[in-house]
Amino acid sequence: MLTTARAEAEQTVDNARAEAEATLSNARAEAQSALEAAQQRVTSLDEHAGRRVTYLTDTHGEVVRRLNEISSVLGDLMRRENSSGPLVVAEPAVEEVEEVRMIIEEEPAEPAEPAEPTEPTEPAPPAADHVSEDTDVNLGTLAHK
Repeated sequence: MLTTARAEAEQTVDNARAEAEATLSNARAEAQSALEAAQQRVTSLDEHAGRRVTYLTDTHGEVVRRLNEISSVLGDLMRRENSSGPLVVAEPAVEEVEEVRMIIEEEPAEPAEPAEPTEPTEPAPPAADHVSEDTDVNLGTLAHK
């Protein structure tokens, strides 16, 4: 009986070892497969990123070249514009200067005395409700009209 139990125990241990080795082999194979797939994805992404970096670098170089060309042309145009002088030379007319001088030298005219109205058609507003001649409006006077 002891020998039979020992033989059974050894058989169980051998079966467990075989199953553990099979499980370990399967796990290693799956891990190796996953690692290879990940490496393929990384390689693909790296190639794609490398192409994009190259494209962006080339595009940036082209943009910088075009901007330098535009700057050069604009600089030449500005130098030519400055060296050519103004398009129209504006000198004040002699007549205009004399007219301004005449207006300034004239003495202010005496205000004309208003004619006295014979009969007012509307009642005269009180003196405090005076309406100025420019854009100010006295709302009190408007309400009376």
